[in-house]
Amino acid sequence: MENNFTQLFPNRQLTKSQRTQLNIVRHAIDVIAKEGINQVNFTHVAKSAKVTRPLVKHYFKDEQELHLLAARYVRLRFQEWVVEKMEKATDGPSTLRAYIDACLMWPKEFSNDACFWGQFQSLCLTNKAFFKFHQEVAAMGQERIQRVLGKMGVAGSSIGALAIGIQAMITGAIWTIGLDPKADPKLLRDQIMRSLVKTK
Repeated sequence: MENNFTQLFPNRQLTKSQRTQLNIVRHAIDVIAKEGINQVNFTHVAKSAKVTRPLVKHYFKDEQELHLLAARYVRLRFQEWVVEKMEKATDGPSTLRAYIDACLMWPKEFSNDACFWGQFQSLCLTNKAFFKFHQEVAAMGQERIQRVLGKMGVAGSSIGALAIGIQAMITGAIWTIGLDPKADPKLLRDQIMRSLVKTK
């Protein structure tokens, strides 16, 4: 998916330099997913991407910068996946169901991305730059959920809190799916939907 990576750069057409960065970022995600974010350095990424370590260092001043760009790429791919699934929905409830479905299928469809994101999240409590980006991502997710709830006729001052609650349930389900191979995304989705009906 090269198209979504262009959103990270001023130009819509990727230059040779940007394609090199994309290659490095993709391999960083894959290596981190397999080896662990605290175990991977520029040397590991360079070897996987079949480039030199100085070239990786040329594009990224440190590992934090590489991790942040990788996180942005992962979230762009996630957003693209979710929006694609939501576009097929015809009303509020089906849109919410499609949103939850897409979120819960993501760990299986994009396993390396999900593994990377889980490790990135674990560092957000101690890294201010990571935490800030995570907060921005969470806010965007809450806004998307609020728009879906609006389609369902939900309004009032409690809509923000409800969106946060739904996001928390989805996040918990994603972690469950990632950690438990036997977890059923559809079953978890139905449980979330039923809990929302009870809330209403």
